[in-house]
Amino acid sequence: MRMSTLFSLLSAVSAVVGEDYTATKLTQLQNSNTWINNLLPRGDTGYILLAERWEGAVSMFDSFHQHGGPVSLGRVNQQQSVGIVELSTNVYGVTGWSEDGGETVPIVAMYKLNLTSPQPVLDNDDYDLQAPVSGLLKGAAAINPTISFQADIAGYLLRFNWVTGENGGVYPTPSGITPGISGLGYREPYLYFSNTEEGTFNRVEVDQDGELVGEVETLVESPDLVGSGDFALSHWNEDAFVTNPELGTLLRIDLDEKTVSVVSAGTIPAPVAAKFAPWGGLLVAANVTETEGSSIWSVAVPDEPTQ
Repeated sequence: MRMSTLFSLLSAVSAVVGEDYTATKLTQLQNSNTWINNLLPRGDTGYILLAERWEGAVSMFDSFHQHGGPVSLGRVNQQQSVGIVELSTNVYGVTGWSEDGGETVPIVAMYKLNLTSPQPVLDNDDYDLQAPVSGLLKGAAAINPTISFQADIAGYLLRFNWVTGENGGVYPTPSGITPGISGLGYREPYLYFSNTEEGTFNRVEVDQDGELVGEVETLVESPDLVGSGDFALSHWNEDAFVTNPELGTLLRIDLDEKTVSVVSAGTIPAPVAAKFAPWGGLLVAANVTETEGSSIWSVAVPDEPTQ
């Protein structure tokens, strides 16, 4: 069913956020309890999948026809849906997380979201994650249709196999992964991650089985990255676009020059998640205040090639 009562039916509003960048607000959530953990474009359809912080909801928003609000696709059994990754066309992996587990509901469980038929199916098929979970779960990334990773802010990379259901942790020692790990992204052969406590942007090589190859490389360190969250890897060069909900900024990292520049400061309040859309533009989810709820934006990046 459509959650139209949670959303205002407003036309898109555009604003210049940085030199040559333009941000367009696609929708504004009116319910102050509806916060977004992650977002992901659904192929090139114009739809955006949303993982929500409270009540474990997974929903879908039509960015091409901005009316009526997102469609509810289902809910995980945990308190939050924290990560969402694409495994194959119209098949996605979703992570459910609760601060405290119980006898019937584990702290973490992995769900498959199947959108290949008109009726969406969200179930976990006994995909309960048994690896240690020490802190709040943050970003997620798939390296292929079988293996994905989930970040544990306590300093763990949780690895999951979607075919066998096997799971395990990649731990701080001796890999160099430290507490504060937040956003995740994959560009073969590297798994990239931000560290919100240390203010760093890092990468580590992984093979197709999800095994770490070599040591963690710290690519950039900056006070602007303290408080950083999710990010999007550029599809045309080596740059990364990093959200910082604590500072209210959207940042661009030039990984060749090792520099950090500000794309937006304050215009997109509390940006928390970002992904590039196959149809063009940088999609950004922003968690605003307890009274205003969240919003979805599209940022036009001046040097992004035409799709």
